[in-house]
Amino acid sequence: MRANRVITTIWTSCLVSAIAACWVWGMWAVFYVYHFLSEPVRPGTVVSVLFLIVLFSANYWGVIPSLAASITAGLFFVTYFQPPLGKLAATPQGWTSTVSFVLASLLISQLSAKARKSAAEAIRRSRENELIEQFGRGLLACSTSQLVASTAVNQAVSLFGATAAAFEFASEGGSHRSGPGGWEWSIPEALRRKALAHRDWIRDPSSEVTVIPLVLEHTSVAYFGLRGAAVSDAVLTATSNQLLLTMGRVCASERLLHLAGEIQMGLLPKKFPAFPSAPEVDVFAAIVPALDVGGDFYHYFLLDSEHLCFVIGDVSDKGIPAALFMAMALTAFVVFAKDAGRTLPESIRLLNRYLCENNQSQMFVTLYAGILNFRSGILEYCDAGHEPPFLIRGNHVPSLTQKDGGMALGVDADYVYQSRTLQLNSGDTLFLYTDGVNEARNGDGKLFKTDGIESVLATNEMTNCELICDAVMKRLGQFVHGAPQSDDITMLAVSYRGQAKGKYLERAKLA
Repeated sequence: MRANRVITTIWTSCLVSAIAACWVWGMWAVFYVYHFLSEPVRPGTVVSVLFLIVLFSANYWGVIPSLAASITAGLFFVTYFQPPLGKLAATPQGWTSTVSFVLASLLISQLSAKARKSAAEAIRRSRENELIEQFGRGLLACSTSQLVASTAVNQAVSLFGATAAAFEFASEGGSHRSGPGGWEWSIPEALRRKALAHRDWIRDPSSEVTVIPLVLEHTSVAYFGLRGAAVSDAVLTATSNQLLLTMGRVCASERLLHLAGEIQMGLLPKKFPAFPSAPEVDVFAAIVPALDVGGDFYHYFLLDSEHLCFVIGDVSDKGIPAALFMAMALTAFVVFAKDAGRTLPESIRLLNRYLCENNQSQMFVTLYAGILNFRSGILEYCDAGHEPPFLIRGNHVPSLTQKDGGMALGVDADYVYQSRTLQLNSGDTLFLYTDGVNEARNGDGKLFKTDGIESVLATNEMTNCELICDAVMKRLGQFVHGAPQSDDITMLAVSYRGQAKGKYLERAKLA
């Protein structure tokens, strides 16, 4: 901004000076014509007018026109005030004037050319700094490597005027392209190898292709290629440095998020079959976070030899805040539910109060928890504002269970939660899910809805919970057809197979 103000001031001063010079020049011309027609003109008047002509030509037309103007002015001066041109060399006043005009024009021409060159250089640097600043500002908002790639190619076309731009990851991540000819253009392999060996950007003048290798900790991460971009070496160097700094920051953050995601997934049971020694029940769960970490969760565990407890939940937010709140909610639920002698509504009430007291970020959790009695098949469940599950009876006809209400956890510390009971028969299955399933959207913006879940459950005679979850997940993938995932996807299936005769469940508890 400061450079722009300086340049504007310089050009304004030049413009004012030019206007003033033209005004003085015009006034002297009028004055000269008037005196030429009326009375003899003094030498000083003519010298002043001719000197202004030399100044004007030196400022606006360069060295050669100013020399011609100065020589012409000198000859005119000698001709007007002295004897004929043949005596020019014998008249000190004539050659002195001519030499003075020549030297003045040379000096002014050089100063003018230098000023113009400095002004042009300042404008060029200002423009380059503006491009670098805009490119860096766009990268500053990027939080993922995919977003860095998309932003880089789009800015290369809009800011640098590239006809094609490509950001190709070295291993995983695919590529991003932009520009009128960029969708089918790839960075030449020979230039990639040459840039990697050089460890710096390279430019191929013949093909107008520039390749910037992005190497972090001696490992090639990606390649950024431009075609037809008319930018200076300084811009390319600054762009390369900005991309390296941004990719270093983003990749480090992604590694930490990936590690956090692994830790978070470690909180969820993933051993299937869940209870090999308990043929009375079958449990399977699947989760696909929208980001590296998310707010969905599930869990299942044996309370004793006759009762299975399961839960599925969804935190209102996404990302790291939701993951931390999810870990807190899940851990607290397991602790409260495993306390002997405590009913399910009491566990939910304690969990709700705990979340309300430790909820500075004002998030909430929807939750559906149940306790299944192996001997009787009675399911006691508590709904805290969660999606209603599907009940698949032995005839394989799914039905959406009635919504019994219940406020989400973390909203009202004094809310009273109540439980309901449901009789399960041998072969009945309960399918639970989060809103990332029924609210998944395809490329046209259409929702999968509960109708999509019901159609899968109705048309497939699945023999176990794993096949049920796999069928729903497969149909969901076909429906969204590559559209970006906007929410965590979690599903949990619990099937009751009836009481096993002559078998104890104590081994299942240990498993």
